[in-house]
Amino acid sequence: MIKLSASILACNNAFLGDEVKKLEKAGADILHIDVMDGHYVENFTFGPDTVRDLKKLTDLPMEVHFETYHPERMIDMFHRVGVERIGVQHDCCDMPIRTLEYIRSLGMKAGMGIRPSDGVEDLKYLFGHLDFIIVMSVEPGFGGQPFETSCVEKVKTLKRLMKEADVQIDVAVDGGINKDNIGMVKDAGVDYLIVGNSLYAYGDLEQTVREYRGE
Repeated sequence: MIKLSASILACNNAFLGDEVKKLEKAGADILHIDVMDGHYVENFTFGPDTVRDLKKLTDLPMEVHFETYHPERMIDMFHRVGVERIGVQHDCCDMPIRTLEYIRSLGMKAGMGIRPSDGVEDLKYLFGHLDFIIVMSVEPGFGGQPFETSCVEKVKTLKRLMKEADVQIDVAVDGGINKDNIGMVKDAGVDYLIVGNSLYAYGDLEQTVREYRGE
């Protein structure tokens, strides 16, 4: 069964704690938190204080996805508030191996995200330093964008490269996933889904989570 990482980017910020409780009750496996600071993308989102407060309300593991330049500067502050997983953008890391290994040295899972326009071949040189890969199927920055179908071939390519290297790394697809395209994503061999807006598009949150996870 595929896991589901629920993105709080789609939540009503005025009731963020309540929204997170609903996602946990609905059966989400991971809480996905996009961190943006207005430079890499033209958006601002969540800081470590928000994560610290949400940790008091939920037992869900938290996956922070830095959509920022110089993510290495923020690793410590999010580690201090209890984050279990940190992902960084490949195009934002000057020293990706050093950054990934630093995340791991703090006891967290380390991940790498790639944009819709990025290839996946270079990631094979990082396999030994990765716990998860985020294949973005929308441009970084905002929810509600249309799904880029090219991500499906990227997932297949990653799975082939992993088989050749005899490694197992979780692969997620992030962005634009809905009931019309989820079948092709699952068929590509994805390990978990990162979903935001479409969780709320069909009326019944718990039923939607069950369907996405394949229950």
